[in-house]
Amino acid sequence: PNVFERFDDFADFNYLQVILNHSLAEVAKASLEYTHLDGEHFARGAVRFDLSKWLTFIDSVTLEDMVRLPINGAQVANVLAVELSKRFKDLIGDRDLQIALIYAFRTDGLDIPLGDKIWEGHSLRVKLVVPDLLVLGEAQLGAFIDYVQSLSSFNQVRFETGVSLRF
Repeated sequence: PNVFERFDDFADFNYLQVILNHSLAEVAKASLEYTHLDGEHFARGAVRFDLSKWLTFIDSVTLEDMVRLPINGAQVANVLAVELSKRFKDLIGDRDLQIALIYAFRTDGLDIPLGDKIWEGHSLRVKLVVPDLLVLGEAQLGAFIDYVQSLSSFNQVRFETGVSLRF
């Protein structure tokens, strides 16, 4: 794409996001978010519970809900997600393995900005990550495998692999 053709659009207001975060002791972290994107309004709330002090088989549970608000005639729509996650330290040599299991439900008629891994209806996602596959000083090269299966329409499946770089 030609970047010079886009300069005229820089003055257009098309995105606003306000986020509030709060920690509740060491057990829970919560966030609230309002987003205005391309004329639509969204509200999102999430709570992550750290269970690693009490349970050995799970580190955290995250509950998240996002709603398209009925502003300017928009229909209410919703996405609900629940994530269970566990990190196994030094599992492969001195490398960690992170596992996440995510259940999501999305109502009809909701196009989620950047939300291509959530189909309408029920879905299940399994994500495996080795965040520190290669360590170079402060930089870490990682790898991931991501599998998403629709439970509402079994022919909808997504499988991805990739690398990440953290520095």
